[in-house]
Amino acid sequence: MSTAAWLRAVTRAAQTPLPPPAAVNDGDRPAAMAGLDPITAPADADIVAAALAHARDTSADRESRLLWGRYAYHNARTLFGDLHPAAVAASRIYQRILAEQQFTFDAVRVAQQRLHAFERARDQVQTLTSRCSYATALHRDGDCEQAEQQTALALRTWWASPHGLGHSAMVLLSAAAIRAGCGRTRTAVTTLVDHAAHLAHLDGSCRRMAARWLATIATTHPQQCQYTSAAASPDRDVLQQQVFWLSVLQTPQLHQRRSLDHQTGQIS
Repeated sequence: MSTAAWLRAVTRAAQTPLPPPAAVNDGDRPAAMAGLDPITAPADADIVAAALAHARDTSADRESRLLWGRYAYHNARTLFGDLHPAAVAASRIYQRILAEQQFTFDAVRVAQQRLHAFERARDQVQTLTSRCSYATALHRDGDCEQAEQQTALALRTWWASPHGLGHSAMVLLSAAAIRAGCGRTRTAVTTLVDHAAHLAHLDGSCRRMAARWLATIATTHPQQCQYTSAAASPDRDVLQQQVFWLSVLQTPQLHQRRSLDHQTGQIS
Protein backbone atom coordinates (compact mmCIF):
# COMPACT_ATOMS: atom_id res chain seq x y z
CA MET A 1 0.00 0.00 0.00
CA SER A 2 1.36 3.43 -0.93
CA THR A 3 1.74 6.19 1.64
CA ALA A 4 -1.04 8.18 -0.05
CA ALA A 5 -3.44 5.21 -0.01
CA TRP A 6 -2.62 4.50 3.63
CA LEU A 7 -3.22 8.12 4.61
CA ARG A 8 -6.56 8.18 2.82
CA ALA A 9 -7.61 5.02 4.65
CA VAL A 10 -6.60 6.11 8.16
CA THR A 11 -8.07 9.59 7.72
CA ARG A 12 -11.41 8.16 6.57
CA ALA A 13 -11.46 5.71 9.49
CA ALA A 14 -10.73 8.46 12.01
CA GLN A 15 -13.53 10.74 10.92
CA THR A 16 -17.04 10.74 12.33
CA PRO A 17 -19.08 8.26 10.25
CA LEU A 18 -21.57 9.66 7.79
CA PRO A 19 -25.17 8.40 7.61
CA PRO A 20 -25.33 5.18 5.60
CA PRO A 21 -26.10 5.54 1.90
CA ALA A 22 -29.24 3.98 0.53
CA ALA A 23 -29.13 0.20 0.24
CA VAL A 24 -28.14 -1.11 -3.16
CA ASN A 25 -30.17 -3.57 -5.17
CA ASP A 26 -28.81 -7.08 -5.50
CA GLY A 27 -28.31 -6.40 -9.19
CA ASP A 28 -25.84 -3.63 -8.33
CA ARG A 29 -23.47 -6.12 -6.73
CA PRO A 30 -20.87 -8.19 -8.60
CA ALA A 31 -22.40 -11.10 -10.49
CA ALA A 32 -20.63 -13.71 -8.35
CA MET A 33 -22.55 -12.43 -5.29
CA ALA A 34 -26.00 -12.22 -6.88
CA GLY A 35 -28.63 -14.00 -4.83
CA LEU A 36 -26.18 -14.93 -2.07
CA ASP A 37 -26.31 -14.23 1.64
CA PRO A 38 -22.88 -13.31 3.09
CA ILE A 39 -23.67 -15.30 6.23
CA THR A 40 -24.43 -18.56 4.43
CA ALA A 41 -22.47 -18.21 1.17
CA PRO A 42 -19.96 -21.01 0.56
CA ALA A 43 -16.21 -20.48 0.65
CA ASP A 44 -15.36 -19.80 -2.98
CA ALA A 45 -12.46 -17.91 -4.56
CA ASP A 46 -14.65 -16.06 -7.07
CA ILE A 47 -17.08 -14.98 -4.35
CA VAL A 48 -14.20 -13.84 -2.16
CA ALA A 49 -12.86 -11.68 -5.01
CA ALA A 50 -16.30 -10.18 -5.62
CA ALA A 51 -16.83 -9.62 -1.90
CA LEU A 52 -13.51 -7.76 -1.67
CA ALA A 53 -14.48 -5.50 -4.56
CA HIS A 54 -17.82 -4.78 -2.90
CA ALA A 55 -16.27 -4.14 0.51
CA ARG A 56 -13.85 -1.61 -1.01
CA ASP A 57 -16.75 0.37 -2.51
CA THR A 58 -17.32 3.20 -0.03
CA SER A 59 -20.54 4.20 -1.81
CA ALA A 60 -22.17 0.83 -1.07
CA ASP A 61 -24.55 0.13 1.80
CA ARG A 62 -22.67 0.14 5.10
CA GLU A 63 -24.18 -3.06 6.48
CA SER A 64 -23.62 -4.86 3.19
CA ARG A 65 -19.96 -3.79 3.16
CA LEU A 66 -19.55 -4.98 6.74
CA LEU A 67 -21.11 -8.41 6.11
CA TRP A 68 -19.31 -9.06 2.83
CA GLY A 69 -16.07 -7.74 4.31
CA ARG A 70 -16.43 -10.27 7.13
CA TYR A 71 -17.17 -13.00 4.60
CA ALA A 72 -14.06 -12.15 2.59
CA TYR A 73 -11.88 -11.95 5.72
CA HIS A 74 -12.87 -15.37 7.08
CA ASN A 75 -13.09 -17.24 3.81
CA ALA A 76 -9.91 -15.86 2.21
CA ARG A 77 -8.01 -17.13 5.24
CA THR A 78 -9.79 -20.50 5.05
CA LEU A 79 -9.14 -20.95 1.34
CA PHE A 80 -5.65 -19.49 1.00
CA GLY A 81 -4.07 -19.11 4.44
CA ASP A 82 -3.33 -16.00 6.50
CA LEU A 83 -0.38 -14.82 4.40
CA HIS A 84 -1.92 -15.04 0.94
CA PRO A 85 -2.26 -11.58 -0.68
CA ALA A 86 -6.05 -11.98 -0.90
CA ALA A 87 -6.26 -12.83 2.81
CA VAL A 88 -4.02 -9.90 3.77
CA ALA A 89 -6.07 -7.53 1.61
CA ALA A 90 -9.30 -8.85 3.12
CA SER A 91 -7.90 -8.36 6.62
CA ARG A 92 -6.94 -4.75 5.93
CA ILE A 93 -10.24 -3.91 4.26
CA TYR A 94 -12.31 -5.55 7.00
CA GLN A 95 -10.34 -3.75 9.72
CA ARG A 96 -10.90 -0.46 7.92
CA ILE A 97 -14.64 -1.05 7.68
CA LEU A 98 -14.84 -2.01 11.36
CA ALA A 99 -12.99 1.16 12.35
CA GLU A 100 -15.12 3.36 10.11
CA GLN A 101 -18.29 1.89 11.65
CA GLN A 102 -17.02 2.23 15.24
CA PHE A 103 -16.51 -1.50 15.91
CA THR A 104 -13.14 -0.60 17.36
CA PHE A 105 -12.64 -3.69 19.55
CA ASP A 106 -13.22 -6.00 16.60
CA ALA A 107 -10.81 -3.89 14.51
CA VAL A 108 -8.15 -4.46 17.18
CA ARG A 109 -8.61 -8.23 17.00
CA VAL A 110 -8.30 -8.26 13.20
CA ALA A 111 -5.15 -6.10 13.35
CA GLN A 112 -3.69 -8.34 16.04
CA GLN A 113 -4.33 -11.49 14.00
CA ARG A 114 -2.53 -10.01 10.99
CA LEU A 115 0.42 -8.91 13.12
CA HIS A 116 0.79 -12.34 14.69
CA ALA A 117 0.65 -14.02 11.28
CA PHE A 118 3.54 -11.92 9.98
CA GLU A 119 5.50 -12.36 13.21
CA ARG A 120 5.23 -16.13 12.83
CA ALA A 121 6.40 -15.83 9.22
CA ARG A 122 9.35 -13.62 10.33
CA ASP A 123 8.44 -11.02 7.71
CA GLN A 124 10.13 -7.89 9.07
CA VAL A 125 8.56 -5.38 6.70
CA GLN A 126 4.98 -6.61 7.06
CA THR A 127 5.43 -7.04 10.80
CA LEU A 128 6.47 -3.39 11.10
CA THR A 129 3.53 -2.04 9.10
CA SER A 130 1.11 -4.39 10.84
CA ARG A 131 2.38 -3.25 14.23
CA CYS A 132 1.67 0.37 13.26
CA SER A 133 -1.84 -0.64 12.21
CA TYR A 134 -2.33 -2.55 15.47
CA ALA A 135 -1.14 0.45 17.51
CA THR A 136 -3.55 2.84 15.81
CA ALA A 137 -6.39 0.33 16.27
CA LEU A 138 -5.62 0.05 20.00
CA HIS A 139 -5.49 3.83 20.26
CA ARG A 140 -8.84 4.24 18.52
CA ASP A 141 -10.32 1.68 20.94
CA GLY A 142 -9.06 3.73 23.89
CA ASP A 143 -6.28 1.36 24.98
CA CYS A 144 -3.67 4.12 25.01
CA GLU A 145 -1.10 2.32 27.16
CA GLN A 146 -0.92 -0.69 24.85
CA ALA A 147 -0.94 1.60 21.82
CA GLU A 148 2.10 3.47 23.14
CA GLN A 149 3.90 0.20 23.89
CA GLN A 150 3.36 -1.01 20.34
CA THR A 151 4.41 2.39 19.00
CA ALA A 152 7.64 2.33 21.00
CA LEU A 153 8.40 -1.18 19.71
CA ALA A 154 7.71 -0.10 16.11
CA LEU A 155 10.03 2.89 16.52
CA ARG A 156 12.81 0.73 17.97
CA THR A 157 12.47 -1.70 15.08
CA TRP A 158 12.49 1.17 12.60
CA TRP A 159 15.56 2.82 14.16
CA ALA A 160 17.48 -0.47 14.02
CA SER A 161 16.50 -1.34 10.45
CA PRO A 162 18.18 -0.38 7.19
CA HIS A 163 16.35 2.57 5.60
CA GLY A 164 13.38 2.12 7.95
CA LEU A 165 12.31 -0.97 6.01
CA GLY A 166 10.83 1.43 3.46
CA HIS A 167 8.00 2.65 5.68
CA SER A 168 9.36 5.64 7.56
CA ALA A 169 6.28 7.80 6.97
CA MET A 170 3.89 5.20 8.36
CA VAL A 171 5.99 4.61 11.47
CA LEU A 172 6.61 8.28 12.27
CA LEU A 173 3.13 9.58 11.48
CA SER A 174 1.45 6.75 13.43
CA ALA A 175 3.63 7.49 16.45
CA ALA A 176 2.92 11.22 16.20
CA ALA A 177 -0.83 10.69 15.85
CA ILE A 178 -1.03 8.43 18.89
CA ARG A 179 0.97 10.86 21.02
CA ALA A 180 -0.94 13.91 19.79
CA GLY A 181 -4.24 12.21 20.51
CA CYS A 182 -3.18 11.60 24.11
CA GLY A 183 -2.30 15.25 24.63
CA ARG A 184 1.47 14.75 24.25
CA THR A 185 1.75 17.38 21.55
CA ARG A 186 5.38 18.29 22.23
CA THR A 187 6.45 14.64 22.05
CA ALA A 188 4.48 14.21 18.82
CA VAL A 189 6.12 17.28 17.28
CA THR A 190 9.56 16.07 18.35
CA THR A 191 8.88 12.69 16.76
CA LEU A 192 8.30 14.39 13.41
CA VAL A 193 10.89 17.15 13.66
CA ASP A 194 13.79 14.99 14.80
CA HIS A 195 13.27 12.67 11.84
CA ALA A 196 12.13 15.23 9.26
CA ALA A 197 14.67 13.94 6.74
CA HIS A 198 12.77 10.66 6.59
CA LEU A 199 9.57 12.52 5.66
CA ALA A 200 11.16 14.74 3.00
CA HIS A 201 9.86 12.49 0.21
CA LEU A 202 6.22 13.29 1.03
CA ASP A 203 4.60 15.48 -1.60
CA GLY A 204 2.21 18.32 -0.83
CA SER A 205 -0.88 16.15 -1.09
CA CYS A 206 0.47 13.58 1.37
CA ARG A 207 1.51 16.31 3.82
CA ARG A 208 -1.97 17.81 3.73
CA MET A 209 -3.59 14.42 4.28
CA ALA A 210 -1.17 13.69 7.13
CA ALA A 211 -1.95 17.06 8.74
CA ARG A 212 -5.67 16.36 8.41
CA TRP A 213 -5.27 12.96 10.08
CA LEU A 214 -3.13 14.32 12.92
CA ALA A 215 -5.63 17.13 13.49
CA THR A 216 -8.57 14.72 13.52
CA ILE A 217 -6.90 12.43 16.06
CA ALA A 218 -5.78 15.34 18.24
CA THR A 219 -9.31 16.77 18.42
CA THR A 220 -11.39 13.58 18.67
CA HIS A 221 -9.32 11.05 20.62
CA PRO A 222 -9.51 12.75 24.08
CA GLN A 223 -13.15 11.64 24.28
CA GLN A 224 -11.96 8.08 24.94
CA CYS A 225 -8.36 8.68 26.04
CA GLN A 226 -6.96 7.02 29.16
CA TYR A 227 -4.76 10.03 29.92
CA THR A 228 -6.62 13.18 28.87
CA SER A 229 -10.18 14.43 28.68
CA ALA A 230 -11.93 16.40 25.97
CA ALA A 231 -12.30 19.30 28.38
CA ALA A 232 -8.57 19.29 29.16
CA SER A 233 -7.47 19.22 25.53
CA PRO A 234 -5.87 22.56 24.59
CA ASP A 235 -7.37 23.23 21.14
CA ARG A 236 -10.53 21.60 19.84
CA ASP A 237 -10.63 23.44 16.50
CA VAL A 238 -9.74 20.87 13.87
CA LEU A 239 -8.94 23.48 11.21
CA GLN A 240 -6.48 25.27 13.49
CA GLN A 241 -4.96 21.92 14.40
CA GLN A 242 -4.63 21.08 10.71
CA VAL A 243 -2.79 24.33 10.03
CA PHE A 244 -0.48 23.63 12.96
CA TRP A 245 0.41 20.08 11.88
CA LEU A 246 0.91 21.13 8.27
CA SER A 247 3.36 23.74 9.54
CA VAL A 248 5.23 21.04 11.47
CA LEU A 249 5.48 18.90 8.35
CA GLN A 250 6.38 21.71 5.97
CA THR A 251 8.78 23.73 8.15
CA PRO A 252 10.19 21.33 10.75
CA GLN A 253 13.28 23.48 11.28
CA LEU A 254 11.11 26.28 12.71
CA HIS A 255 9.51 23.92 15.24
CA GLN A 256 12.90 22.44 16.08
CA ARG A 257 14.15 25.89 17.06
CA ARG A 258 11.06 26.45 19.20
CA SER A 259 11.60 23.10 20.92
CA LEU A 260 15.22 23.94 21.64
CA ASP A 261 14.25 27.36 22.97
CA HIS A 262 11.70 25.71 25.28
CA GLN A 263 14.28 23.22 26.56
CA THR A 264 16.82 26.01 27.13
CA GLY A 265 14.25 28.00 29.05
CA GLN A 266 13.49 25.02 31.28
CA ILE A 267 17.19 24.48 32.03
CA SER A 268 17.80 28.12 32.81
